[in-house]
Amino acid sequence: MPINLRIDLRFRRDKSLAERLDATCALLGRIEPSEIKPKWWQLSHANRMKRSFIRHRSIYRYKARLHYAFNEMGLGHLEIVGLVIALVGALFIRPKRKPGNSEAMDRYDAYLLRCEIEDLMDETRSRIARREAKTTT
Repeated sequence: MPINLRIDLRFRRDKSLAERLDATCALLGRIEPSEIKPKWWQLSHANRMKRSFIRHRSIYRYKARLHYAFNEMGLGHLEIVGLVIALVGALFIRPKRKPGNSEAMDRYDAYLLRCEIEDLMDETRSRIARREAKTTT
């Protein structure tokens, strides 16, 4: 059972939750398909990552930065010292944006949006389950 720290979603009204889900899906729809769906040979693509055991936006961002540090910067083959540097450096590294369009999003943004959608869907499912439990009792 994962630890859900997305308490901000519990205090939203149903309409607000639905609007946020629609807006997030629309943002994900604007991302280039090659950033969302990895090719079969891209084993370390960002969108092959799953949500963490601890469910919170900052954990997702840290995981994306760590993935960036290991894969995009070539830190995947370092020794233990390099691992420590990468872990600390992941706190400060921001995955780079594509040059040109300021609204262009990359695979890390797609990963964060996908995590947000899954969190919103989890909250929606838990509300439905609570309402069904109330009506049966």
